[in-house]
Amino acid sequence: MARTQTIFEGVATALITPMTETGVNFDQFGKLIDWQIESGIDALVIAGTTGEGSTLTDEEHKECISFAVERAAGRVPIIAGTGSNHTEYGKQLTKYASDAGAAACLIVTSYYNKATQNGLVKLFSEYASVSDVPIIAYNVPSRTGLNIEPSTYVKLAEIDGVAAIKEANSNISKIVERESSRYSPMSSLRRQERSAQSSGMAM
Repeated sequence: MARTQTIFEGVATALITPMTETGVNFDQFGKLIDWQIESGIDALVIAGTTGEGSTLTDEEHKECISFAVERAAGRVPIIAGTGSNHTEYGKQLTKYASDAGAAACLIVTSYYNKATQNGLVKLFSEYASVSDVPIIAYNVPSRTGLNIEPSTYVKLAEIDGVAAIKEANSNISKIVERESSRYSPMSSLRRQERSAQSSGMAM
């Protein structure tokens, strides 16, 4: 059984990544982080879907994670988006984020490369093997073309290190089926994304 780990309680903001014509605008990024924390947010998601992590260069991605960890300075947990459709690269990012001080890593299912359900179990096992921090499994079939089935969640719950879910499946029947399976005490992070500039935005 996977160990039970509380990453945060409350609301997490999935931050945008402010850019200039030459790269990440770290001045504005820092101000966004401070504003969110001062406004009472409970955690921050860096380089996730809202932060357009899949379009950042490797250097930008790593700099955003390190910068956010340093700027937050322990005031709130930093959750780093490190999933990729290139598993080995995603594992490198996950290891980097873990070593850089992120509180958890958000791992999306492999987009475009449609894995089998057994393949997803292997995928999250691979990510968990390189991380010293909890893994959050991110299910967003509208963007990846792939859904984590309820029976697969039962298997993910057995992986040491996979501690939570970010569920973005709009198919309510699948969510009900998942909940009724009573897979484990894994957390379920509800996705209610809006612009990072809106108040009270949740993951």
